[in-house]
Amino acid sequence: MTDMKRLYTFLLIVLTALSVTQAAARTGEPEYDDVESTYTGEDLMGIPVIKALTWPEQIQSNIDQIIEAGRRGHSFSIGVCVYDLTADSMVYTHNPDRMMVPASTQQLFTAIAMLNTYGENFMFRTTVTTNGEEAIDSVGDLYLKGDMYIKTTCDPTLTAEGARRIKDRIEAMGYDSIDGGIVMLTNAKTERMRLAEDGFAPLVANMLRSDAVRFSQGIRWTKERRTETGEYLLARIETPLYNVMHRMLKKSDNIYAEAMLLNLVKNDNDWSYDACRGMVNALVRRIRRQYHPEWIGHDMSYDYYNIQDGSGLSHANKVTARSEVDLLRYAYHNKKIYRPLMQCLPIAGVDGTLVRRMRGGRAYNNVRAKTGTVSGVSTLAGYLTSREGHHLAFSILVNDCAARDFARALQNKICEELAR
Repeated sequence: MTDMKRLYTFLLIVLTALSVTQAAARTGEPEYDDVESTYTGEDLMGIPVIKALTWPEQIQSNIDQIIEAGRRGHSFSIGVCVYDLTADSMVYTHNPDRMMVPASTQQLFTAIAMLNTYGENFMFRTTVTTNGEEAIDSVGDLYLKGDMYIKTTCDPTLTAEGARRIKDRIEAMGYDSIDGGIVMLTNAKTERMRLAEDGFAPLVANMLRSDAVRFSQGIRWTKERRTETGEYLLARIETPLYNVMHRMLKKSDNIYAEAMLLNLVKNDNDWSYDACRGMVNALVRRIRRQYHPEWIGHDMSYDYYNIQDGSGLSHANKVTARSEVDLLRYAYHNKKIYRPLMQCLPIAGVDGTLVRRMRGGRAYNNVRAKTGTVSGVSTLAGYLTSREGHHLAFSILVNDCAARDFARALQNKICEELAR
């Protein structure tokens, strides 16, 4: 009876193997299920041996096929790097060390550098002060005799809402008029970010004027000076870093990205644009040493990254897919960075710049990533979770590609393959 069972089992194995082989012969390629199989020859009894591929092997094969299929109708350069954060191992690479233009995925470097340096509790502060004094005019109305000074830390959110808060504060103090003007205090930092602030002082003035608060002088800009004796605070506006980062990453707002970079150096006396970029470069060098100790002692900065701005608008920005994934690995292992970063990244098919992408399948509401687009460039970098529950960090950099929609579709397919 036992021999019959063994014979039955043996025949079942043979028939199963033959059916798989015949199916593969009919289609010209192996059949895929949860585990991919490949024909590896015959055993001593002449029975075909089917070897199951591991998940990383499946990923490598399938993404290679996706890229090669894309090349049949399009010309492009591509760098891809995928790291399994759960298993702490590399999953897939394709030109991972080729220097490429990151476009707005550059904003990941800016955001992570800011969170790493100051944490999510950092505030963009704007203060309104005066060195004037209260006085009573001939008809008994209260007015402020002196200028109103506005100092900001390049807060890109300075809009009508902020101006309204200043107006409400001054109204609450009961001033009917101001015998002076509005002075925007500038320094090297604010001169670099003049665009956002040029519109703020007129907003404040117009709101005050609409409520019949008169100014004897207009609006002017002057170099920042030390606080004068007797100067006191009229109003303060504070914007959390999270608010700025949320819009920057979700909407890919370049002005917000530049404002964030400008605040990486707090001390105005030590401030320069190069010093701000240097803060990002220092973080990238630290990450490189952490994950690639074999590179210590070698000047590989221009083989790994070259950061020129905070937004990614410049084609002079250069990174590798590996350097972006290393950055994401670093963020993943730092809670003060990873939690707010994940809350601000666009979600596939749900919001931000990914709202119209990957609206079905396992990538939907799974991929959280920063997009990037400049002329000839389309990029995507972030996180997703595989079907097995593994957290993955990935970077897909497509350069030299005129067909933007194709590049995005290619990135979508790779993400869907990683998520399936």
